[in-house]
Amino acid sequence: MSKNKRQISHPYLGYVFLLISFVMLGTLVAGLALASSTAAWIGGVGLVASLTLSVVGFRLGTLQLAKAREGGDPTHNISIWSEPLRQDAIDRYLASYRGQDAAAETTVRTLARGEDDERLVSAAPSRLTA
Repeated sequence: MSKNKRQISHPYLGYVFLLISFVMLGTLVAGLALASSTAAWIGGVGLVASLTLSVVGFRLGTLQLAKAREGGDPTHNISIWSEPLRQDAIDRYLASYRGQDAAAETTVRTLARGEDDERLVSAAPSRLTA
């Protein structure tokens, strides 16, 4: 048995419910075509429920991503499909595979707004040509 007890991500569940909603849409259309009120009712309720759960799953994923980005690093967790990485996991990876300690200087540096604006403006072309 695996020791990794990682939970399934919310966007993944949203995607699964979106796929289920297509099956429910097919059930609804088949129920209407066959004049079966029971099949159409089950398909319609299932379609509404699965689409609602799909939207909820994607919204929870974006909320989780927004909370992970509050740390200040704009390049961390770019996709809603990825799980947020904890800083201790990043430090453990750097120590194990890159030979760096957590206090070592990294090559990625985030700049505050306004810092080095003159250098960035001077690097931009003054006129764009086609």
